[in-house]
Amino acid sequence: MNTAFEHRRLEYDVGIGYGDDVEEAKRLILEALHSVDIVLDTPAPDALVMELAESSVVIRARWWIKPPRRADDLASRDQVISAIKQKVYVENGIDLPYPTRQILFHDQTEEIDGDRARQREGWPAGKGEVPKSRNISHALKQLAEIQSQRNGEDGNGNSTGQADRGDSI
Repeated sequence: MNTAFEHRRLEYDVGIGYGDDVEEAKRLILEALHSVDIVLDTPAPDALVMELAESSVVIRARWWIKPPRRADDLASRDQVISAIKQKVYVENGIDLPYPTRQILFHDQTEEIDGDRARQREGWPAGKGEVPKSRNISHALKQLAEIQSQRNGEDGNGNSTGQADRGDSI
């Protein structure tokens, strides 16, 4: 790789959990950067908070190498990422978060579900009668019973000899 500069700055984004100490994580990242021989002391490496992402606080590790050849780029990335993993996640127990999703089923579990004037998920208040809470396991059991009857079973998987061949539930 040809460049007009004798140094090359590289960077890598590191995610930590929202419950972790950002300043401590930045300090550990800098320690990891300083432990890698190919990383230059001047200009100094740095660690900057870049984003409050969906599942992590993103800290950008930045460092300089000389000469700016592609082979040195790859070697330094390998050494830096390995050093950060060891120092931050393994030795000091900083959380390595990953995205998760929470799925909420409305109108199923609490008395206030469906009462849009009282439920907490931010639905606009509605008018009219509030539906009763429902239990999803009860609904699934009823569905299974209906399907069994249509397939000619007694509910325990035993054939009754009377199958309704309807196409819908």
